[in-house]
Amino acid sequence: MKRAGIAMVAFGAFLWTSAAAADGGPGAKLAVNGGYGHIFSVPFYGVGFGAEVGGDIGKSLGIYGGIHYERARTEYGLPIHFGQLGVTVEGILDRFRVGGGIHFPYFSLERKSTSDNLDKFGIGLHVSATFDLVHTREFNLFLGVRPQIDLLGKDRTLNAHADFGVRF
Repeated sequence: MKRAGIAMVAFGAFLWTSAAAADGGPGAKLAVNGGYGHIFSVPFYGVGFGAEVGGDIGKSLGIYGGIHYERARTEYGLPIHFGQLGVTVEGILDRFRVGGGIHFPYFSLERKSTSDNLDKFGIGLHVSATFDLVHTREFNLFLGVRPQIDLLGKDRTLNAHADFGVRF
């Protein structure tokens, strides 16, 4: 656990220094989302949030890295916690952004039959598309979608999120 904390601090420092090199200095994104997906062939749904730092390089490329958390529930009522740390590269065309990236998910399913949770770490890929509803020099309010696949050892999750957020 100590190594994971050190890795997260180092990752955050890397992202912040990379963002400082972006045109106009560092930026950030904050978003809330709703999601739906499958794990072990069982549907789940939930809500979450994300926070990212990064910035735009020129007028056509954005790079952000950050954390996302989602609290979900299976159709049978079992609670799920998702956390992930990742990087997204976006192509920018006026109010539209389309991109993709890699992330490192943590998955925890609360079991009812035992006091132990089913915990898994893995690697995942995501794509994203956003549209700026409000587009100013200081901030943007956006709507977006983010489908992703997470490989968790022998298991995988497929899920999609609808995002509403602010980029500044």
